[in-house]
Amino acid sequence: MEEDIQIKQNYLRSEVIEKGYSADLFVNFISEKNPESAEDLNSYTIEELKLIVSEFKKQQAKENSESQKIKDNFDLASTATFSSIQTSRQDLEEIITCKKMTRTALTDLENLKITISEYYM
Repeated sequence: MEEDIQIKQNYLRSEVIEKGYSADLFVNFISEKNPESAEDLNSYTIEELKLIVSEFKKQQAKENSESQKIKDNFDLASTATFSSIQTSRQDLEEIITCKKMTRTALTDLENLKITISEYYM
């Protein structure tokens, strides 16, 4: 019996913890499946544990895939928005020819550029 527990613990350590999965997430997963005996290894055969671990890994892979898709979509949207902003700024840049002003300190400057940082339509 003690040897059986040791085999189950070793299996869970090698398949969950050593493969980078969260032990807490695994405990939550197994608790959802069987709340009464979630943490009692005696209530599971090694074959049942293998099946539960396999289901857990599939769920984690699915959640990671969905998280990655959300992240990729966000990154793509951010890049598109930034690119759109850059294009908009370039489209709005133009030279405005003004009538000659009366002589001031500004009129003596050559290649004067004025940047409009905000505008309202």
